[in-house]
Amino acid sequence: MKLLGTLRSRFGDFWWHALLLFCAMRLGDVVNAFIALWLVPRYVPQKELGAVLPLGQFAATLALPLSVFGMAFMKYVGTLAVAGERGQVKSLMRGVFLAMAVVALLGLVVSRVAMGPVLERLRVEKGMLGGRPRVRHDWWSKSGGVTDFLVNCLPCDAQGTFKRTDAATW
Repeated sequence: MKLLGTLRSRFGDFWWHALLLFCAMRLGDVVNAFIALWLVPRYVPQKELGAVLPLGQFAATLALPLSVFGMAFMKYVGTLAVAGERGQVKSLMRGVFLAMAVVALLGLVVSRVAMGPVLERLRVEKGMLGGRPRVRHDWWSKSGGVTDFLVNCLPCDAQGTFKRTDAATW
């Protein structure tokens, strides 16, 4: 911790935050590499690999409204913070986070409704990329989306019971 404090004082606020942003972006690259190099080849059949990129672009399109909110939010928060308007910054943060939650919920609803036709158009079998449908009697089996993907990536038997495997076969 002392080393981080020393680095921050030597770099200054601007370069320190630039370094934090750089590290966060590289962490995102590591996650993407993990998905591309391990999850996709392991769980997506070769004949459905062509659907991975269009589905990623579909998700990016759904995330666009959140990006627009975020960019406008950063501009106004920066302007208000420089002006010393802490109360307005706090009020703006509450309002924007509420609006972002509503937009994110709408994005989930749109993706849930549109995903069937999109998967059909991409000719993805059984409405999922990779894995086999598993019978699950948990509350998350009805939620779909990311949870279904994660649940389908776990090594489970036909009844949905988690089975332990060694790291080499996982």
